[in-house]
Amino acid sequence: MPARGYKHLVSLNNRSADVSAWKGECAMVTSGYRAELDAGRRFMESIKPGENIALLFHGDADGCCAGAVMYRTLRLMGDLLVFPVFMNKGESAYSESLAKRILAREPSRLIVMDMGSRNRAILPGVSTMIIDHHKPDGVPPADAFITSFGVEPPAPASLLTYQICRHFAQTNGLSWLAAVGTAADLGIDADVEMLRDAYNTYGKKVISQAAVLINSGRRSAEHDIATPFAALIRAESPLEIVNGEMPEALVLAEYRREVSSELRRSLKTAPNMHGRWALLKFRSPALVHSILASAWARRLKENISIAANYGYTPGNVHFSVRSAGDFNLIEALGKAHPPGDAEFVQGHVRAAGGIVPLEGFKEMLRRLGFPQDVAESVPPEEIKIEKAA
Repeated sequence: MPARGYKHLVSLNNRSADVSAWKGECAMVTSGYRAELDAGRRFMESIKPGENIALLFHGDADGCCAGAVMYRTLRLMGDLLVFPVFMNKGESAYSESLAKRILAREPSRLIVMDMGSRNRAILPGVSTMIIDHHKPDGVPPADAFITSFGVEPPAPASLLTYQICRHFAQTNGLSWLAAVGTAADLGIDADVEMLRDAYNTYGKKVISQAAVLINSGRRSAEHDIATPFAALIRAESPLEIVNGEMPEALVLAEYRREVSSELRRSLKTAPNMHGRWALLKFRSPALVHSILASAWARRLKENISIAANYGYTPGNVHFSVRSAGDFNLIEALGKAHPPGDAEFVQGHVRAAGGIVPLEGFKEMLRRLGFPQDVAESVPPEEIKIEKAA
């Protein structure tokens, strides 16, 4: 994919739920990122000393980097209590179990990054800012809602968060965090003017390797988000992570070996073909379905690949959808929505996925046109994890 420049970002606050209408109404950030994201700025300006602030973010590299930028900025701002919230395997931002854990800490504010959005509150009654780049499922009742969805390519959450935070503390040394998160989501060749110094200082190879290591924590069978986040808030540069100069980096390197081993095993899965769809059914306790879907999308360039992991959490199918073709994946999957309140079709037009109960996933496959025997069949139960030596 050729490098693409960011000429604008999008800041939306209390907009219409009709996403298509937002493009003409939103406040645009000009070339060079000189303008401010007003909704985020006002939220940050209103924070008072002594507040107790919860940070909720996705466990991938973009989300963790966004969380680390916000955490380090708030600590630099002064007398604040700031605590990160780590999701358990299979949870979403709207899981009741997650809300209970956060409320037990009695936060005065909640900042959510890279977690999608719905038209209901995550913590009713708690002042909330949402920073995101996925397709919104309605407009959330938040004090500030900042999204880059509707602009191609959408700026990752780590870049949006850095754009907000750089106005409130001496965050010049944190641009590498936004660079790592952006590289993880958009590739190392994405042309982002405000991150060029980070790329020039550390090089694309180091930034890319750091992104892979940070992603490895969440992808592992342990679903460890705490370790990559700890590395990001402690490190002064990505070199400390890539060169194994801190204990957390050594753990991440082991996770990377585990994930690589699981991916090699899963890549042996043969696809079931039906029309434009290529279905890959497998079991793994590691989060490798998105990598598997991307790998097959590169092989089957005219098809849409669905990597369906039947072994990630009990009773559910976690699936990722990718294509190298000119498909809107959200629209392609939209008519196949199974019954019930599943985490269905989250993501972007070119990278989507979800979490569906087993019976719901079978129904989804039937609605996509797969034969009954293909929809009903499941991979063998046994999973042999090949631990790296």
